[in-house]
Amino acid sequence: MYIGHVAVALASVRARQGVPLWVLLLASQWPDWLQLSLQALGAWNAQLYSHSIPAILAGGLLFTLVFLRQTSNMRGALLVGLVYLTHPVLDLVTGDKPLWPGGPKIGANWYDMPAKDFALEVLILLVAWQVWRSTLGARRRDRRVWVMLAALVACQALLDVGQQMRLIRRVGSNSSPSDFRNVTEVRRRRIQAPTMLSYGERECIKNTTSSWHARSGLRAFHRSTKA
Repeated sequence: MYIGHVAVALASVRARQGVPLWVLLLASQWPDWLQLSLQALGAWNAQLYSHSIPAILAGGLLFTLVFLRQTSNMRGALLVGLVYLTHPVLDLVTGDKPLWPGGPKIGANWYDMPAKDFALEVLILLVAWQVWRSTLGARRRDRRVWVMLAALVACQALLDVGQQMRLIRRVGSNSSPSDFRNVTEVRRRRIQAPTMLSYGERECIKNTTSSWHARSGLRAFHRSTKA
């Protein structure tokens, strides 16, 4: 999830616990930034160190303790930790992440259904934005409040369009939605354990030299089995 995490931070301002919005934004998105940083450093299975249950609990505790030490605001610190803990819950809908070391990736993975992902995340944002806007008093009519909403929606649109383009390159421009689901399922099973592939799928990819050729072979296999 992308702007859905921003939405959680916006809605949390309503709790009025004296936590700056930037702190809530940082807490809501930190696992994703941590994953990107680890991937940039070449870490293997960065998602495990950023999105698994042990990693989320450790991160939430760290954010809580740091905020508490800096402000002595216990309720605010608990709110920061709670916002951090919402991250994997939202990702169960839009992504698929490992929740414990050695475990499978779990999640509905709506990232591979960009239109649905966009609709869901924008809906969550609109509700959260309205909650946050209600805390602004007279400033709620400020043009900048509306500009921020438009910018967030535009960012989500760009992300989902980019994901759609990647899916098209992955399975072909003439593919049906079922093709996307098939490739998504195979990709998830290959990550979980190669033995979860069927015999026909393993035969299709055993002599391939790249992930692109593997995907092409699997696509051809699935289409042949439908015929």
